[in-house]
Amino acid sequence: MSAHKQHRTGQGRRELALHASTYAAAQAVTKWAFYRTAGVRVPWLAQLTGVVAEGVVHA
Repeated sequence: MSAHKQHRTGQGRRELALHASTYAAAQAVTKWAFYRTAGVRVPWLAQLTGVVAEGVVHA
């Protein structure tokens, strides 16, 4: 992904989308584990909104 994600081609856009998606997914799992361990209840819609926003901003 790192070799192509900055290219303004179809492949570059796919690599960027894949990179941002995997980044957001990893962050979502990490945050979910933290919330669960800490006993914090965060609504699923708030978590989903945060993951989508984080992925878009990261891209």
